[in-house]
Amino acid sequence: LDDLDGYADEFAAFLASANPQIDPAVVAQNLREHVATLTAVIDAQAAPTPQKTGDQQEAFKLLRTAYAHMDSTASYLAASIAAQFPELFPGDAASAAADLRAGLTALLDEHTFLVGRSAAAALAADTIGFEAAAGALDANSQDLAAAVASVYGEEAGDAFLALWRKHIGFFVDYVLALSAQDNKAQQQARKALDGYTMEFAAFLNAANPNLPVEAVQELLKSHVATTLAMFEAAATDPAEFYPALRAAYNHMPTIANALADAIIAQFPETFGEPVTVVPTTDVKKEEAEKEPMKSQAEATTETASPGDAQIVIVEIKTFAFSPKQVEIPVGATVLWRNRDATNHTVTAGTPENPTGLFDSGDLGQDETYTVTLNEPGVYDYFCARHPHMRGQIVVVAQP
Repeated sequence: LDDLDGYADEFAAFLASANPQIDPAVVAQNLREHVATLTAVIDAQAAPTPQKTGDQQEAFKLLRTAYAHMDSTASYLAASIAAQFPELFPGDAASAAADLRAGLTALLDEHTFLVGRSAAAALAADTIGFEAAAGALDANSQDLAAAVASVYGEEAGDAFLALWRKHIGFFVDYVLALSAQDNKAQQQARKALDGYTMEFAAFLNAANPNLPVEAVQELLKSHVATTLAMFEAAATDPAEFYPALRAAYNHMPTIANALADAIIAQFPETFGEPVTVVPTTDVKKEEAEKEPMKSQAEATTETASPGDAQIVIVEIKTFAFSPKQVEIPVGATVLWRNRDATNHTVTAGTPENPTGLFDSGDLGQDETYTVTLNEPGVYDYFCARHPHMRGQIVVVAQP
């Protein structure tokens, strides 16, 4: 751990030497959280249990947390690279559209990874591992459905979840048939998956005409093909399992991009404009009168007075903080506004290590919450209701 702690500073300095837009303190903090979240997974995997398999349920829960953290790291690096090479990467890395694309990519990639881990455990007759991976997979499915609901409503989210779970069931059927070497059952599962691609494509097209049925069906067929190839590798040549998993994983951004493009085109008023820093206005919230929790950062939940500072607005929508990372001067205020139809929280720290510095409690639709930070530093936060939702505030000292 001491070596990894030193590595965080070394690697941060390396990146900062290549890109002046990168703050080494921010990168070092992100790397330390990467180490902390991954070592938590390893500790859970090594935990003593009667079956001597480790605490797999906890390990997969923590694995989702570790995976989600990498998105904030990627967002910071992407924004820094885009700022360094604006002619190569036009646009705003902190826009709602970019966050939508990144969020869908992360969830769909995670879906494929967890499908693969579930199948590998099933084929190895690892019941404990299968149940843990399958539980994490269903949690991912619920997060995807919640993202759909945030755009199209709860009824659409529920319909999506039922239909999405259906294809996972067909994947399970195929894995069981593969394990039993039942060729007839394998063909039945393939046929069911082929029919599903049309059903799901029609479902998406009904919600968004920017998603042509034929095009979506082809994307889904590729998802099915790469996933079944992954199952075959797990059953016949374990050395090829992870290369096949990478191939299936790498296909999912194509689907995420198509979905993001269609949603952005359908709702340009929601995803067409980036979130910006604006002068402080008279923004109110019912929570503003709460006694703020103090720490070295002296966080408060009060709105800054006009002219004293700035407010950075972070939208909570499509089950994501947008932008995920903001950089503010000392004394500036961050305001979160919940655009989703479900409750979220803004909670300081990480799911495995909440700091208690600030906590909005439940925020309903269109409610807001503010925090003013008076000390330089990097402040992580997350949604306690949906822990995959994470954000970061970087407070910089004025020259």
